[in-house]
Amino acid sequence: MTPRCRSAVRAACASWVASGLRWSLLADRNAERGAGSSIVVMMDTSGSATEDVDVWTVRRLVARHKPAAIAAVALVALTLVTIAVSLVGSAAVAVSDATTCSQWGSATQDQQTAYARLYIREHGPPRGVGSQPVSVIGAINNGCMQAYANDISDNVTVAQAISGNS
Repeated sequence: MTPRCRSAVRAACASWVASGLRWSLLADRNAERGAGSSIVVMMDTSGSATEDVDVWTVRRLVARHKPAAIAAVALVALTLVTIAVSLVGSAAVAVSDATTCSQWGSATQDQQTAYARLYIREHGPPRGVGSQPVSVIGAINNGCMQAYANDISDNVTVAQAISGNS
């Protein structure tokens, strides 16, 4: 039984329930004159799809678009590797007398301050610098700047930078 569409309702011209299935008949403006087409959509009352409706799943999407799926998986893997490397590479390393100026530049401010306090406790305040951690950090930075200028920052330690023996 096909219902007749009223001219006032054209987008969804009829819907009814028959044998547990909901049928909707959608007609375009010219369907009444025979110039257009109508679309029948069938779904059950619980909302799950029937045999006539194409169900989208990730498996079907991957099967239909293999190159795009491979590219997406590669992009996700690359992102995860980048995150893992940054987490492993940024592990806190204690600053010691043997730390080079290159490593000193990568140390956090808290690590530098902790080393400056340790240096003052173990070696005493450096000559002409003062006994504050900020002064010791400044002396190391000055010594390391000279090492960077001479391109020997990988060979000069922070203990050498404080003493000026770079």
